[in-house]
Amino acid sequence: MLQNEWRTTGRAKIAVLVIFIAACVYNIPRFFEREVVLEQSCIGGEPTPYVRMSSLRNNRVYFVVYKTICYFIFRSVGPLVALIALNSRLAVELRNVDRRRSELHGRSAAITATKSKSTGWPVFCHHGHCVEEGWTKKWKYETW
Repeated sequence: MLQNEWRTTGRAKIAVLVIFIAACVYNIPRFFEREVVLEQSCIGGEPTPYVRMSSLRNNRVYFVVYKTICYFIFRSVGPLVALIALNSRLAVELRNVDRRRSELHGRSAAITATKSKSTGWPVFCHHGHCVEEGWTKKWKYETW
């Protein structure tokens, strides 16, 4: 498999389109949680619209399936799994690049894993040179 076939503009557009459609489909039930009701005023003028919860919102199956299970999967577990998978893939690719570079140059080069000061998540740096040099020097010796 070619490395560059994953990094095309067409694939990025398709990924954004798929995510957009999935987000729209996921949020369709929320549209039906509320309904607009016209209520006659006591004075006898024009009816006044107001929004109230529909019967769908009080449905126990809807609440358990959509509000609990789907929310847990798509807003908690899904992004965490994607983050772990992408971070793992990044670490593997950085090690592969480092290994190939050291084979070409005949010397060893270290990729250090440092802890991000702002998030606490691991950040993989090549020789401790990260984008934010200000905090890298302080944290680059704290490796796992």
